Amino acid sequence: MGWPAKLKALPKELAAFRRLERLRIENAGFDPFPTVIYDLATLRELHVVNGRIGEFPIGISRMKRLRRISWSQIEMRSLPSDLGKLPALQAFEADRGLLRTFPVEKGDYRALEQLTLKDCQLSTLPDEVGDLPRLRSLNVSGNPLLTEIPPGLARAQKLESLEAERCQLRRIPDELFSLRALEKIDLTDNTFATDEYKALKRLAKAHTIDVFLPRTIERKPPLPAAIADAPLAKSIRKDLDRLGVIASKSEKPPREVEIADALWPVPSALGELLSRSRSGREIQAPFAGSDMSRFSFSYFSSDLKEYECIRHHPYVVIANTPTYFYLLVSLDEKEPADPTLYILDSDESTAHEARRFDRLSAWLKKARPVKTPVRAPHRG
Repeated sequence: MGWPAKLKALPKELAAFRRLERLRIENAGFDPFPTVIYDLATLRELHVVNGRIGEFPIGISRMKRLRRISWSQIEMRSLPSDLGKLPALQAFEADRGLLRTFPVEKGDYRALEQLTLKDCQLSTLPDEVGDLPRLRSLNVSGNPLLTEIPPGLARAQKLESLEAERCQLRRIPDELFSLRALEKIDLTDNTFATDEYKALKRLAKAHTIDVFLPRTIERKPPLPAAIADAPLAKSIRKDLDRLGVIASKSEKPPREVEIADALWPVPSALGELLSRSRSGREIQAPFAGSDMSRFSFSYFSSDLKEYECIRHHPYVVIANTPTYFYLLVSLDEKEPADPTLYILDSDESTAHEARRFDRLSAWLKKARPVKTPVRAPHRG
């Protein structure tokens, strides 16, 4: 499954529309992005919805009047290298796509006022985002890989609104409260430790800023160290390598995971599996009977906090489908070298039960890589 990608190219005659100000493209399958768009000198708004963009030839900075770009449900490898040089760009929005970083260099985005990077698996936000001279609104909600707001954001003197719902933030820089223009901070559905929560609440009271507070927990001491030190089974490692599900060299396997207000130890084998699952790699594998479905390897420790099942068992997500089925493993697995897989349907709001599915080794043997992956949408 995945979004349709039917439109492979645009006609050259599009450049003849000398007064075109707004362009919307749906179901894109561009590789590369059509440069005929760069010749639309009067274009003010560009909206691309659903699909994939392989690469961007240089040249988008020629669009001197382009003020707004919106990419929704688009899988792309990277942004245009000269995107930050657009002289009139006031609003950039990436929504429900696959965009792990938003690079900013000195002098980029001189006119940018509104930056939205929502539900797009953003893992880092560069410190240089604070150097955007006209930035008024920043929305990074729905990015469970995002663990911090850079202190450099406090240099954005015109910032009025920061929205960071449904991330993995543990704190925010105190320096943000010195911003005179800041009116709103939304931290809904993050989880702060009690001391950080109290400090945030004190700052919110002392300043005329509307702060939508995160959850708070009294952190419990870690449970005893994991007993199972055995690595993943060799056959599982071999199949994960074959499928391209590989951990970053800088990725350290987690030793503990916070679930239901407690810290759970992570067996060595499952720690390796979670590290590999951060790759976001797409595969096709059996799901219902003999059918093959598209799975995205995406480890998010926060996905199941709203479900009743985690109050009783320490499930964590390792993958998901475009139709919001989660693939789970349990941290108290008796055989972590070859764990049992479970399935949870996120739309079954009353059941919230994980069902046994298969052994990881048996499931991976039937799986195959996706040569041209299309990201499964993640509902944070």
